[in-house]
Amino acid sequence: MSSVENSSDRLLSVIMPTFNRASMTCRAIDSLIAQQFEDWELVVVDDGSTDDTGQKVLSYKDDRIRYFRKQNEERSIARNFGIARARGFFVNFLDSDDIVEPDHLAVAAGVISKFPEVQVFHLGYSLLNMETGERLNRPLPTTEELPGTLLSENPLSGNAIFIKRQLLGEVRFANSRSAVIGEDWCLWLRLAARHLVHFERQVTSHVVVHAGRSTAKIDPDTYRRATFATLNTLGDDTVFVAAVGTAAYRRFRAEQLMGVALNYLINEKFDKIEAIRFIKMAALCDFRALLTKRFAVCIKKLVTR
Repeated sequence: MSSVENSSDRLLSVIMPTFNRASMTCRAIDSLIAQQFEDWELVVVDDGSTDDTGQKVLSYKDDRIRYFRKQNEERSIARNFGIARARGFFVNFLDSDDIVEPDHLAVAAGVISKFPEVQVFHLGYSLLNMETGERLNRPLPTTEELPGTLLSENPLSGNAIFIKRQLLGEVRFANSRSAVIGEDWCLWLRLAARHLVHFERQVTSHVVVHAGRSTAKIDPDTYRRATFATLNTLGDDTVFVAAVGTAAYRRFRAEQLMGVALNYLINEKFDKIEAIRFIKMAALCDFRALLTKRFAVCIKKLVTR
């Protein structure tokens, strides 16, 4: 493992896992270097890249940038690795293919100054198509709607969320290399079950839409393993289950199982047997899974294939 160290604590730590994205990683780092607010550190976790990612990161002569290289274990474990090495009072996450506006960290610092009791807060963000320049600002829930609204969708983004570092000693991302999708959603659910999430809607970061995103092409078996990593983590979290209620958790679990079934039907590796097995599992978990749009799509795929 190699690193560039800085002995002083910072107000804000930004954790960036990366894997074989040298040029995109540099674009993301450049957007951080352009920040108006200067009291930050960047923890780059190179998850076993085989390209020149490390060489390019180490070429930055900025002692706020700390580089660590480790064996490939996927991004959930990589983020936890970064959390363990962060020194900031608050932690933010920036995917290596995304970017932030120059005022991103200044707005965050302003929230911390204005609301000294805040422990988790979320800024506005957009989906950005770099080729067309088209931006779609994502609508955000209210503090009062959490954690309930998170059971039906994940409108939050690691690029936009700031978490007091000490809270991440209590809950972290699923410590599993299977958690390659939904691992952030899982953590947001667990945090929202424990703490109020404050929202500021000014857009300061962008999720860059491109074909090479790691979640763009997930095969059904990988999706299944990732789903169970999430469900097992949440099911073992008694604080989370108590906060949302057993019935709501079972409904959420059934919906995710139906999602696994659907993935077996829409993928080119069409697998009718596995799809039916997960439809049955979802129905046994909560019969209302048979009233969902996902179930309707599953039936349509089964009868038309």
